[in-house]
Amino acid sequence: MWCDGRDTAFHTQCPPPAGEKQESQPPTHRVIFGCPKKSRSLEADQRLLINKLDEARREEARAPAPPQPVPQEPPEPDTTKDKQEALEPKDTQDRQEPPEKVPRRNRNSHREIPKIFWRAHRALQERMDEDPTYKEVWEEVANEWLTTEQSHERRNYDVSEIIIYMLPSEAPNACFDWGTPYEQGTYRLVSLPPLLSKLKKNPPTL
Repeated sequence: MWCDGRDTAFHTQCPPPAGEKQESQPPTHRVIFGCPKKSRSLEADQRLLINKLDEARREEARAPAPPQPVPQEPPEPDTTKDKQEALEPKDTQDRQEPPEKVPRRNRNSHREIPKIFWRAHRALQERMDEDPTYKEVWEEVANEWLTTEQSHERRNYDVSEIIIYMLPSEAPNACFDWGTPYEQGTYRLVSLPPLLSKLKKNPPTL
């Protein structure tokens, strides 16, 4: 084999050319280039590990899925208390407010006023044997009101007791206040003369 005198990777030593003295050189070792091969035992271990991993995955796939929790329905509300509260009256809502007071209408006269003075007129006429004046009739009613207010006796002229307060005929602007549950008013002395004239022509039914 041809050699140029330099060491190669495939020879330990080249022979010297002809006529040259061969010098002693340290022996060279053969170097093998290339990747070292894996040992058979390592490859077998890796293959066994891969097989075990594949088998574990298959077992996991075949295993049944864990049972899902069943949703529980919320408990039904207790309506016993609500029914009991519905039966019991509430303090604020179930209390009936008293009806509003109906305002009384103001009037100058009432259907009982002509009857009051006609009863007094007839009583004086029988007692005096003559026709009384309008002031005498007024005083007769006023005296009865004052007496019954103090004694709480039953009235003979004002049988419905509508007169609330009455002034005598001598008082300036003499009048009396009257009232009912739905009406109220004031009657004045100056209205009595025409009323008596009307009653004498057409007496009311007592």
